[in-house]
Amino acid sequence: MSFIKITEQDSFYNDLERKSVRELLEDINTEDQKVALAVRRTIPKIEELVLQIVPSAWHSRFPCMAQPFP
Repeated sequence: MSFIKITEQDSFYNDLERKSVRELLEDINTEDQKVALAVRRTIPKIEELVLQIVPSAWHSRFPCMAQPFP
């Protein structure tokens, strides 16, 4: 897996000190939305990982109980 070094990239937002409060808030909101979209695209991989981890963790903690999922 490769990672993009975002701190070393040019900013999409220049001259922040010249922006209004509303512009800054809208820019922050735009960036926050990117996180939600990235998580949405990754949900299948997150699901795979959780299904691998949770059943073994559940069984270790509650060996006498049935697992709460298929």
